Amino acid sequence: MADVFISYSRKDKAFVRALYAHLITLDREVWVDWQDIAPASEWKLEIKRGIELANKFIFVISSDSAQSEHCLYELECAIAHHKQIIPLVCRDLVEEVLPAELAQYQWISFCSDDDFGTALQKLIEVIDSDLEHSRIHARLKFRAEEWERSDRQSDFLLRGTELTEAQQWLIAGASKSPKPLALQQDFIAASQDWQHQEATRWKELYEIAERERKRAEVAEVDALNLSSQALFTANEQIRGLVTAIKAGKNLKRAEPPIEMQRRTIATLRQIVYEIRNVNSLQGHRSGVRSVHFSPDGQLLLSGGSDGSVWLWSRNGRALRSFNGHDDLIRCVRFSPDGQFLATASSDRTAKLWRVNGEWLHTLAGHKAGVTSVSFSPSGHVVATGSIDGTLKLWTLDGELVQTLTGHSRGINSVEFSPNGQFFASGSGDFTTKIWGVDGQEQRTLVGHEGWVDSVSFSPDGQLLATASGDRTVKLWSVDGQELKTLSGHRSDVTGVRFSPDGLRLATASSDATVKLWNLDGQELHTFVGHNDWVRGLSFSPDGLLLASASSDRNIHLWSLHRTGLQTLFGHSDWVGNVCFSPDGQCLATGSSDCTVKIWNLQGQVLETFKGHQNWISSIRFSPDGQLIASASGDHTIRLWTRDGRRLRTFSGHRRWVNCLSFSPNGQQIVSCSGDGTIKRWDLEGQVLQTYADHQDQVYSVAFSPDGQQIVSSARDGSVRIWNLDGQVAQVFPTLDATVMSVCFSPDGQRIAMGGGDGSVKLMGTDGQALQNFLGHKATVRCVCFSPSGNMLASSSVDRTIKLWSLDGRELQTLTGHTDWVNNVCFSPDGQSIASSSRDRTVILRKLDLNLLSLNLDQLLTLGCNWVRDYLHTNPYVEESDRLLCEGIAD
Repeated sequence: MADVFISYSRKDKAFVRALYAHLITLDREVWVDWQDIAPASEWKLEIKRGIELANKFIFVISSDSAQSEHCLYELECAIAHHKQIIPLVCRDLVEEVLPAELAQYQWISFCSDDDFGTALQKLIEVIDSDLEHSRIHARLKFRAEEWERSDRQSDFLLRGTELTEAQQWLIAGASKSPKPLALQQDFIAASQDWQHQEATRWKELYEIAERERKRAEVAEVDALNLSSQALFTANEQIRGLVTAIKAGKNLKRAEPPIEMQRRTIATLRQIVYEIRNVNSLQGHRSGVRSVHFSPDGQLLLSGGSDGSVWLWSRNGRALRSFNGHDDLIRCVRFSPDGQFLATASSDRTAKLWRVNGEWLHTLAGHKAGVTSVSFSPSGHVVATGSIDGTLKLWTLDGELVQTLTGHSRGINSVEFSPNGQFFASGSGDFTTKIWGVDGQEQRTLVGHEGWVDSVSFSPDGQLLATASGDRTVKLWSVDGQELKTLSGHRSDVTGVRFSPDGLRLATASSDATVKLWNLDGQELHTFVGHNDWVRGLSFSPDGLLLASASSDRNIHLWSLHRTGLQTLFGHSDWVGNVCFSPDGQCLATGSSDCTVKIWNLQGQVLETFKGHQNWISSIRFSPDGQLIASASGDHTIRLWTRDGRRLRTFSGHRRWVNCLSFSPNGQQIVSCSGDGTIKRWDLEGQVLQTYADHQDQVYSVAFSPDGQQIVSSARDGSVRIWNLDGQVAQVFPTLDATVMSVCFSPDGQRIAMGGGDGSVKLMGTDGQALQNFLGHKATVRCVCFSPSGNMLASSSVDRTIKLWSLDGRELQTLTGHTDWVNNVCFSPDGQSIASSSRDRTVILRKLDLNLLSLNLDQLLTLGCNWVRDYLHTNPYVEESDRLLCEGIAD
């Protein structure tokens, strides 16, 4: 964020250049447009953003600027954004042409008869007066407007120390300029209310848990279960696991009901399966801006806004901190041999150190803050980039070798290629440049619509990734060809790094998330746990860990070994149905966007089938995998070849078709409809039988494994088994809620039902009730058996998938979707599970079948092995918790 924005007439350019140079020398960040006027829409957008992000607004008054359409537009923007206006006079003018908006302000005169140094000193005093107030005003205005644009969602409110600082600013700023805006006051008040409500809610939960704990050990286990789930859901992953371990240990001492035992084990199993946060490193007194693993992966280096540099062991223990800079640290790096460190700072210097913290050299010469530093692969050359728009190359002795210019704005990132023949720089001028080590500019990469914050070469040096304020990451070949754009973050992408194997990318964003991608642009995983901007990223050399540094003062270590979850993006509306091909090599999905898509297991779309005129409600592969049938809200069924060729359309239902199923021999299809009927068809589209005993919409239908019977369920809660000739073989007692899904077990002896009351029921085909599975909090949309028949999966409007053993035990709850989970299915080998959702995505995940069979002691061992480093090294762990895992074998 700049200290000032300068508005001026192009005829006063010489004066502005001189003024700019003095301000930069005095370490003030300045936003000024040196370029010729771009197309109106682009120029206005850029100017508006520059003004919005600047703390104060300088208007250089002259007869030309006073009549300039562009200058007056900039003045209007500054007033609209409540910026403090600082008028400067650089030459005489006719007062009658002065804009009325400037009349109320006292000018600072830089006319030829005035003393420039005196005027400059007065300007600096005005700029610095209440500068912190102006900075906070600008930041809170930006956050408040973001909150307003989000329809005032609580996710965008202030929390913790941010809220405390904002409250103090509001009280102190009542008599200052610019005055707090009504929106800012509403924003802070809403944040206070929300925090109070949250504090009240958590206090009530805690008090309830305490009362229950005092009443009995059994109740304590239950309360810990609730707390661990709440913490984990709130992305406090490690604390959630610690609490789940406490519940498990207390369970061993108590004698709770069998249902509570199952619930405790299921919660611990879920967290052990889903946890990704390995440790949280805390020590910096303010935001952490950069982090870097040592070449051997045993050390971690971090630099923060508090001006300190910290060295950590891989297990999270703080080894030492050292200081030497006079301002915030923007970048830290290990040398290739791990013996030296480089740090870059806003104090306009970079420094070289030994790994023991001994200072060696200061690299001084930049005229503004140094934003980035990089060692060449040989370790003999150091490159630095600065807000002053220049790159500098240095020897390890601190001698300046060369200064490179070419960017029109500040440089945010610099990195050498793995072979040391090139290095890249990303700039606020929206471009990335590739330079030879001789200092010659090789090429300029143009394509981003915002500043380039971070650059990263792939390990083989053939690709370059760039992260931008336009919320995207771009992949380029080193010859400058744009290959791919990665989109998914909700705000500026502040960092990007290749994994050591070069197969994945990690990105950091001001939306407080870290994302993992493959090189095809598919988002593999989102790491959520920070509560402020994530600015720094570093992979461990073995590729098992990813470190992220954030303005929330935390460094999180994430496990990459257990990201067996893949999200498939491609549909533009609800994904209602998903199924595996019989060979398990691909997936088919049907969506409300009226398309069917075929995907490989790497998340790539192989085919898209178009033709239906309404939503796709059901989709199935034929048993031999050569045909695909789709049912739709357009009242039809379509039969396709696997490569997307439409064979024929089945017409006969009078309302939407809700579900379909192939017979085991693949020669027939059965379908059900909102018209209350079930139809059995041959593959030529001829109706073989119509079943019309249901009195309401029929939601689900399926063949028995031997193909001799059909099971169906309806909105009125009725479930029936039919013989192929249309005779009802079994009528189940009508349930109290709609039955959305029904299916046979692989052995054909049982029926699973999922209903609108959130329950899953297991029935014998003779009508006998076998089990009632309770755990979902909303309608169950789909139920299915595993191929072996020893497990059930259910998906729900409550956004979860649950895995059950047939004796009624909840084995695991799978999360990840952000809206209803419409459908779930097992892969043919039972090793994976796919789910489709109203959030427009499909999630494909590997199942840890060994984990599902572990007992409580084994789960406690896994959990304790995960949190041992955190318990031993984190300074904020309660002392009573440090011994939590004592006596549990590692």
